[in-house]
Amino acid sequence: MTAIVETTAPAAVEPVKPYIGWTVANGSTYLGDGDSHFWTTYFDAAKGEFVQHGHGYWQVNAALDAPEDVKAAWDAKIAAAKAASAAYYALQAVTDRLREEREDAARPTPGKIVKVVKGRKVAIGTIGQVQRRDEGQWGMRLWIEVEGTQERLWVSEQNVEVVSQG
Repeated sequence: MTAIVETTAPAAVEPVKPYIGWTVANGSTYLGDGDSHFWTTYFDAAKGEFVQHGHGYWQVNAALDAPEDVKAAWDAKIAAAKAASAAYYALQAVTDRLREEREDAARPTPGKIVKVVKGRKVAIGTIGQVQRRDEGQWGMRLWIEVEGTQERLWVSEQNVEVVSQG
């Protein structure tokens, strides 16, 4: 007795494509030593997003075939990225300026009122106005005039804190 075996034809297999979508940009990134990496950016309609596809070290010749509305969306995305970058750097500039202002306010310079907070040669708690600020053998030194007297003392900058701006 022979068995009857049914067979079905295998389903057709679609070839895998490196990308599917409308190309909006081609470009390259210089890697140094005369070496570049080439890429294509396309809109993937299935995902609803722009995707960058790297092509390695050979020139990309993909045609820019995106419709006008997709090109406009790409341009808007690029403009938004540039605006976000500009906002980031503007915020960094503000942060740097505020940090510098805090450091300048805390730095004892001539005219500011300081209080001795540590050390052994000048009594802790002494308050005076900075008259000079000079480089000493072991760092910055301040010549302060003690409040309420004509007494002037040399003290290390590390041993004082600014009380007021003078």
